Amino acid sequence: MVLRNFLYLNEQILDSYLSAIEGYIPTKVTQTTKETNSRNAGISGSCKAISGGIGKNKSNEIETLMEVEISSASKVQKLITYLSEESEVPFFEYMDESSWKMLNRDEVVEFMGNIRFSKLKEITTAVSELEKLSTIFQDFSDKPLIDNKTLKTLQGIKSLNSLQKGNEIPCVLSFGDVKDYKVVCYLDESCFNVEQENFIGVVTILCKIQKKVEKGNSIQLTDIFKTFREMPLNREQRRSMPSKKQLETPKEFADVIKGPAFVVAPIAIYN
Repeated sequence: MVLRNFLYLNEQILDSYLSAIEGYIPTKVTQTTKETNSRNAGISGSCKAISGGIGKNKSNEIETLMEVEISSASKVQKLITYLSEESEVPFFEYMDESSWKMLNRDEVVEFMGNIRFSKLKEITTAVSELEKLSTIFQDFSDKPLIDNKTLKTLQGIKSLNSLQKGNEIPCVLSFGDVKDYKVVCYLDESCFNVEQENFIGVVTILCKIQKKVEKGNSIQLTDIFKTFREMPLNREQRRSMPSKKQLETPKEFADVIKGPAFVVAPIAIYN
């Protein structure tokens, strides 16, 4: 049995896949435990040579009912078991051309590698830590650690991160020293089981392949202004909008991932 420490788990996707297989979504199960007590009843007697008992055994059955909730971890194991009935869920801790060719869209696989957040997310986290340090520093000195101009710049960087679509956090997984074959995924902030600073490192991701980015193509991990560019506007509104070039994510934050690469929907991430 494989024991997993879940760092991230999207239970909504997990329930969706299991309900498609089973036809329903079980939330609780009832366990029954039976215990039997036996005792001897009858007439006993004794003499110099023989002693014994005449009677029969009586037994009482005690039945205990217990309702238990199905854990997320057991759901993951159940999904893997279902998928393994046809063939084992493919596991990759290394990627090469032959492995790349054998994987297709909509397959559920396990990838093991080193995961990191997008550059913009990492920069924003560093900015937040610097602001905290500045606040602590002010308690010991009259001179601020960060001047107003720098502070305004830092707040601008944090605002860029808030433009990212919804609560999605872009991540990329790489296979050790292998330069190509990155795995791109977008994580829901509500699905983390640990603090985000404890998330980065070597992990295994159970995921469904959404698409393959072929060699010569690329994907932008962070596209801040995508929503604005795709807004349905009439001609007059388009004229008043900034140009497409002005609505491009700065190169420092774009984090372009070159193919070959996978874009996946993460189900669970663990170590």
